[in-house]
Order: sequence, then structure tokens, then C-alpha cells
Amino acid sequence: MEEEELKKIELICNQQIQKACAVNFREVKLDKAMEITGLRAVFGETYPDPVRVVSVGPGIDNLLNDKKTPWGRQSSIEFCGGTHVANSKEIYKFVLLQEEGIAKGVRRIVAVTGPQAAVEATLKAQTLSVDLDGFRGMGPGADLDKCISDLRTKVTQDREVSLLMKTDILKSLDGLKKGSLTVGKAQTKQFEAQAKQDGTTLGAAAAQASGETFVGVVNAGAGCDDAKVLTSAMEVASKAAPDKALMLFSNNGGKLALLALVPKALQGKLSAKAWSTKVLDAIGGKGGGKDDKAQGQVADAAKLEEALKVAKSYP
Repeated sequence: MEEEELKKIELICNQQIQKACAVNFREVKLDKAMEITGLRAVFGETYPDPVRVVSVGPGIDNLLNDKKTPWGRQSSIEFCGGTHVANSKEIYKFVLLQEEGIAKGVRRIVAVTGPQAAVEATLKAQTLSVDLDGFRGMGPGADLDKCISDLRTKVTQDREVSLLMKTDILKSLDGLKKGSLTVGKAQTKQFEAQAKQDGTTLGAAAAQASGETFVGVVNAGAGCDDAKVLTSAMEVASKAAPDKALMLFSNNGGKLALLALVPKALQGKLSAKAWSTKVLDAIGGKGGGKDDKAQGQVADAAKLEEALKVAKSYP
């Protein structure tokens, strides 16, 4: 069902509750009961004779005597043998929780009523909204993405939250995610541009440096993806210094990452994997790769100076 249809259902039900409609019932001859204008009976259902007619609002005599008013389209009128409240005001409030398919062409809505159930369903949704508001001040990145994902799962799985409020929260999450992606893409481009600029500078320094290895640091900016900026910087630096074995570091994204590249001419003598392993073992990091290219990282970004010292001591 569309969101507007669900809103209309909840609105109509709560309007009927607020009207404080008396609930009337009486056993009526089946043929007479079937003549009630606008009556909604279940197709193919067999009803007893006499049948119990239940009407929320209109009196039973009015239903039987007035054949012009579409009673069943104005009020809730049914054949039912169950128990009912004496007045619609006793329902207190109607809060939709679920809308689902139970068979082909058949939909079912689930709701809670009464003071405690209705209030709890609304309060739960408000609590989730507070969590959502707390994310709005966060900058784009992995932390915000995880918060959005966790709250989306929580909202989707909670079957005791107002459906309409849940829908609003999910829409807000979609908007927050979209905004985060937009800002994130712009920042990524900025980080990559800065990384390439750093790569140009480091490549020039490597080309002029003595020895077969060169170690440098990429400073693309706080919050960057360290692995991605290293790739961008290395692409530029390796072209500027094609005969040098290079190891670049980045720790602006919250971790310390490294990327090593050894040209083909030096691979019998030097190994990117052995080089990176030596550094990672010294600082408690993990990684992998081959003789020509290797990478790795450690959670402690403060390990940079120690890592640089070890890297420069290779081979």
C-alpha cells in the first residue's frame, strides 16, 4: 500500500475513535441483514441465520429501515460473533505497525490500540528519531555510513514501531545517506587530487635521491581513505622515478597504511613483499602482496615514525 493510503487509514480510524461512536449489535434475520446498504460481507462466506450485526455508530434500526444511505461506506458495519468495545473512545488510539501481503491479492495491516500500546509504539519511534538527529552533525565517512546502516537495520527489524514514523525515519536515512555520498565523492576527489600532487613531489625527490629505495609520506588530508590515496600518489610517483623502489605511507584516515612498489629491474635484488613485511612486523600490522607490489596497514596511526625508520633501513 502507498504511504498516503496508510496515512488515510490511520487518520480515519482515529477520527472514528475521537467521535466516541457507540457500538451497536443485534441478531437479525440473514435476508434482512444482507439488505443493509453498503454492507461489506466476505465473498463465499457462509453466515448463520439469524446473523449478529455489529455497527460502529449507526443504530441497527436505521440500517434496516433506510435503504438509501450507504451505511457500510460511512461506518464500520459487519457480521461478527466476537466481542467489541462498547464505545470507540475505549480504543484510545490506533497506531499502524505493519502492512504486509498474506496471500495473492490480499494485504493485512497490523496495529496497536489502547493507551500503553499506542504510546509505546510512538515513543519507540521518537527514540529512533533522536538517534537519527544525532547523526546529522557527523561528517561523511565510514563512521556515518555504519551509523546509518545500523539504524536502518534497527528500524526495519523493530515490529513495534509506528509504521508511518518508521517510514519517515527511513526516508530521512536515505536523504542522509545520499548527502553523505555526495559530500564523500567531492572529498574523495579532493583527497585524490592532493595525493597526486604529493606523488608528483615525492616522485621528483625520489628521482634525485641516491640509492635504490625511497620512502615518503602522503598528506592528502584528514579523513581520507589511506589505501586509495596511496594508490593515487604511487601512480604518479612511480612514473617520475621508474628506476626506484618506492614505499609510501599515509596516516590521515585514522590508520597507518603503506604501499610498496619495486620495478622489474630491481626485483631479483629487492622484494616489495619482504620490504613491507619487515615494516609491518615491526609495528604490529598486517598486509600482503608480491615481489613487485605489496601493501598493508596497522590500526595505530601514531606508528608512522617507527615505520619510517624501519622502512629506510631496508634492505
